Amino acid sequence: ASGKKEFKTPVLQLGGKRVQNEELEENSFGRTFVLENRTIFDPETEEERGVIVENAYITSAKREQHAEPIYKEIRKFELPSKRHTTPIATDNPTELVQKISQRIDDKIEAYSLMLLIGNVGSGKTTFIRYFKKMFLEKKYPQLAQKCDWIFLNMNFAPLTKEEIYGWVKSEIIEQIKNNHQNINFSNFEVIKRVFRKELQNFEEGIGQLLKEDKNSYQKEIYQLLKEKMEDSSCFLNSLLSYLKGDYSFLPIIVLDNCDKRNKDEQLLMFEVAQWLRTTFKCVVILPMRDSTYDLYRNEPPLDTVVKDLVFRIDPPDLLKVLQARLDYIIRITEQTDTTYILRNGFNVSVKKTELIDYFKCIMVAIRGNNMASDIFYRLSDRNTRNGIQIFEDFCKSGHILAEDILMMRTVGKDYELPSYKFLNAMLRKNRRYYNGEQSNFINLFYSDFNDDFPDPFIRIDILRWLKDHNAKEGPTKNKGMFPTGEVVKDMQLIGHSKDIIIREINYLIKRGLILSETLSSNVGKEDLIKIALPGLLHINLLHNVTYLAACAENVLFKDISVMTSISRRLASNFYLTKLSMVLTANEMIKYLEGYRTEFSSHPEAYLSDGDQRRIYDLEDCKNAIIKWLDKDSYVRGEFAKLQSYPAGKEVMANVVSKVKNGLVCLFGENQDIKGFLSVLDSKYNLDYAIYEKIDIGERLICEIVEFDHDYKSFQLRFVDKHE
Repeated sequence: ASGKKEFKTPVLQLGGKRVQNEELEENSFGRTFVLENRTIFDPETEEERGVIVENAYITSAKREQHAEPIYKEIRKFELPSKRHTTPIATDNPTELVQKISQRIDDKIEAYSLMLLIGNVGSGKTTFIRYFKKMFLEKKYPQLAQKCDWIFLNMNFAPLTKEEIYGWVKSEIIEQIKNNHQNINFSNFEVIKRVFRKELQNFEEGIGQLLKEDKNSYQKEIYQLLKEKMEDSSCFLNSLLSYLKGDYSFLPIIVLDNCDKRNKDEQLLMFEVAQWLRTTFKCVVILPMRDSTYDLYRNEPPLDTVVKDLVFRIDPPDLLKVLQARLDYIIRITEQTDTTYILRNGFNVSVKKTELIDYFKCIMVAIRGNNMASDIFYRLSDRNTRNGIQIFEDFCKSGHILAEDILMMRTVGKDYELPSYKFLNAMLRKNRRYYNGEQSNFINLFYSDFNDDFPDPFIRIDILRWLKDHNAKEGPTKNKGMFPTGEVVKDMQLIGHSKDIIIREINYLIKRGLILSETLSSNVGKEDLIKIALPGLLHINLLHNVTYLAACAENVLFKDISVMTSISRRLASNFYLTKLSMVLTANEMIKYLEGYRTEFSSHPEAYLSDGDQRRIYDLEDCKNAIIKWLDKDSYVRGEFAKLQSYPAGKEVMANVVSKVKNGLVCLFGENQDIKGFLSVLDSKYNLDYAIYEKIDIGERLICEIVEFDHDYKSFQLRFVDKHE
């Protein structure tokens, strides 16, 4: 995007939206692998989740210890069966039903609400399925047969009190019908048994008046049943009583995906769960985000929770989850061949099992690369679902070539994917150019082109403030949790605009770099916030040249010459080489250093707590450049050469070759730097008549135009012949 007239981004110069949003061809290995195993990596149905818990579930001692207490809690409500007999006349089934119903009613106060707390994506939903299928059904099959599990996907629930209760009742009724398809709930005999209490009350009451008038009696029965079926509360209560009384089923209602909501919505879900437990006499399991519970457990309504019925679910190790699912894929994969087309046009036939081995090597490469594994863990932030999606995006990325994967055939598990290639695939997914809005990583140097004075430092300064306070106790004694207003005040002191500060705090919350106590991306000044793991990861990436070069693609530049230089580099086929990236990152850093001085005449201040605070000084970024160059002698030499010959510098060039319409020259102290001039473009300033008179061996006075990364030579502008 372009900003105010004088601000533009390098990507903008490359063309319109089509060019800016260009996508690469997906990695054929990764695309096929992910597509063929979609239900294993991203199970959606109960059947697909069941396959995972049976074949690829990662157990943990902490989670396993919850299974027995949950079982004991459910067993308390086991309804009358053979072991709960009452000596009554067997020829009177009504008496039996009444006895059972009374026993059910006696248990009303005991029905439990159990909380499973953990981070979003930590495996709460999967643990419930594991408990049901692998623990309860395996160890206690008789009780398991009597448990009537009702799973509600609260992602689709309305968020208002006026609507949610009706929605929940309707969904449970549909789930019951779906769970018991062997029962025809439209059958009149079944309907009569469902509403037997209501019918009995009618028959023993005012129905006596119509006994002699059969037609009127039947009409009243019809009207009674119709009204009860249309009353969702009555219908649901009667359905549950019927299943409990006639079949001894124990309803267990699970409110899935409540943890994705904000704080107020999660607390509303808790109230709904309590209402279900008491109104409909059933066991309820409610997954809740751990941060919500920890912050509000001593306040209404969470202060009513029975602490012994709160179970904390720790997330499984992300890489172990991926490994387990890959191992399961191996066990079920047939020895068939699949053909893949490489970018050079060659077809390669690979057995599916060999393909999986390549991806196992990727796993080994990730584990063996500290940067790679750190990114996976921090970016996913204990969210297994997100972590799996990040892995899928990485596997499919066109920045990981099929040829890279095939290298594993010869190198095997010792193959090491270069860190910069790994990060580029993570940053860009399948896009040619980096876009912070589409990437898993935001651009910390982003600034809004609608602002009067773009601020490329605000995101970094907010995160640095929160990082510095991460180990300190906030006003509620929770470490790292501080009022938004305090952050805003300190950011204003060092020169940032209040409106921009608030906007960017909300954006950082939305993207998961900051955690808000309300879990809302629209915070007030009293709302507490803290830095999240992805926020700490982004701060660390300021030490990484690959990340800095990606950010530079979408930074607003006021200096058109710098912006154009980066843009031209992006247009080459070598824009992601180590040399190109360090050049791009270095140009952005130098530009931002100058802009920092212009941005604020007072870039540092003493804050109320005595700390000295300043606008980000880019020292981390400059050190990243130095370390990058120290690790690669070739890149260091080429970088030094390009820094020594900036655009506009005059050089003495020797003509070593005369080609059609062009000259090849050498210059530099050792005459080892290649240059080129052409008569076909005015930027070279080489008239054809002058070109015709130049001979090999002549010396020319030229100016540097720019370095051509595709041809690894300098473009030169002719000034004069050297006499």
